[in-house]
Amino acid sequence: MAPIPNSVNINSEIGRDGQEVIEVQILPQDENWGENTTAVTGNTSEGSQSMEDVSNWPLESDTGLGFVCSRYFGTTVALGLSLVSFISPLAMVVLPKLGFFPGLSDNKAIQPSQIIQLLSCTAECKGILLSLAFKLVLLAIGIWAVFLRPRNSVLPRIFVFRAMMLVILAVCSFSYWLFYFVQINEATKALSVGEEAMDYTSLVSYVSSFGDTLIFIHYVGVILMEIRHLEPVYYIKIVRSPDG
Repeated sequence: MAPIPNSVNINSEIGRDGQEVIEVQILPQDENWGENTTAVTGNTSEGSQSMEDVSNWPLESDTGLGFVCSRYFGTTVALGLSLVSFISPLAMVVLPKLGFFPGLSDNKAIQPSQIIQLLSCTAECKGILLSLAFKLVLLAIGIWAVFLRPRNSVLPRIFVFRAMMLVILAVCSFSYWLFYFVQINEATKALSVGEEAMDYTSLVSYVSSFGDTLIFIHYVGVILMEIRHLEPVYYIKIVRSPDG
């Protein structure tokens, strides 16, 4: 602590009447003397030695290629898988109407009336299509809210729950597409030999079950996201006193 900047000058003189006169002069005191009591140290923590230790901590730039990849790679993958899974039910319903059945139109053994009957959509089929449309609308809102929200921070590690749900989503979409092609091929072969084949209503029911599965996957994803928020979180509050 610096000494108080006060000084006293005492000059002793003898007056005319023979008495001793003492003059006292006090220098003015600094009004901000209380702020000089703050202790300033050169250490950054109780384990460090000097300010030079800060140079040992490398600072990563937030404009490099690695930072940009870590920021947008996860969102891009989630966007791609979500878009594929969302468009898949629509494509499965529309493709048969566009003549996607391989070998169905080229097979001369199949009559045009059989093709029309196979692709006809009854009242039950229309009800399933309407239900599927509402499911996809709700699923689109849920996908944006859970998987496509912009993150507040970029972390160097992988979000385990989110990655797990994306893997399940990819496996589910691949499995439904695989059985979809199998069912179409079997229906074409059954019609060529005169056997009963899967009609368009059954195909729409299959696609509706795909939509239900996507909603269940989204529901599990919401549960896992909430479980993560139940972990204990601590914060440090630092209060600075007026004297430092």
